Amino acid sequence: MRVAEQRIKTAVIGVGLIGEQHAEAFAANPRAELVVVCDANPERAQAVAARFGCAATSSLADVAASDAEVVAIATPDFAHHEPAMAMLRAGKHLVIEKPLTTITAEGAEIVNLARQKGLKLTINLGNRWSPQFANI
Repeated sequence: MRVAEQRIKTAVIGVGLIGEQHAEAFAANPRAELVVVCDANPERAQAVAARFGCAATSSLADVAASDAEVVAIATPDFAHHEPAMAMLRAGKHLVIEKPLTTITAEGAEIVNLARQKGLKLTINLGNRWSPQFANI
């Protein structure tokens, strides 16, 4: 398989409204393969996993142990730190919903660990596609 044809394995932690949109985007992208979704509510994780044909879990350890290369974190804002740190320790690249964290020191820890590990970290700013923001 040529490198351009390889699919990037992905996961989503927190599959409420925004997280489900991340899962949908990964599932629809021909260059991505959604392998697992994670939510504190196991029933919610199962429902989203069934919709997109991937595994479901409520355990961060399961996502960390998965073969996902990129993990989107879409938990509530105050709850980004723990999953971000766990995924970075597991060697996963991250897409985190804005804001990075609600506590500056936690944000710094995430950024520093990503740098130390040589992992990619990006913040998703979905509003950049909103017509109101595009006009600005």
